[in-house]
Amino acid sequence: MTVFAFSRKTTPAGTRGCTPGGRAPNERGPGGGRSAPARQRGVTLVDSLIAIAVFDFMAIGTALVLNSSIQTDIQARRATAATSLARSKIEELRTLPYASLAAGGDASTLPEAPGSGAAMYTRSWTVAANTPIANTATVGVTVAWTDKTGGHQVQLNTIVAR
Repeated sequence: MTVFAFSRKTTPAGTRGCTPGGRAPNERGPGGGRSAPARQRGVTLVDSLIAIAVFDFMAIGTALVLNSSIQTDIQARRATAATSLARSKIEELRTLPYASLAAGGDASTLPEAPGSGAAMYTRSWTVAANTPIANTATVGVTVAWTDKTGGHQVQLNTIVAR
């Protein structure tokens, strides 16, 4: 015959061997079992929908910022190209003899970033003799372009001496 002996574990007074959840290890939870109910173990549909909504909100915000950044980059590239066209014309006019300086204009097409086509720039220049002082000419070069946000221009001025 086999005899089984059971002994109760002794714990400090008042604690009864409680787990961090407040129940003694041998007490049963509200569902009758020892573990938490199944509805508390997973992610609910509401939790999933909230997470998806937060992700969508962040993705849309990121897309808007990215789009704005791309448009700003395109505008900066066009302004830089226009400034380069104006500078090159000023340098060209500076190499001419003083008597040959005359007003004029032309058009230039410069390639843009892939997929955005080409931008058309119009360049015009003016020459005003004897301003601000005698034997000098004020040369002004204006480069203009139009895009979907409207018309833009860059203007550079210099003084050429005889």
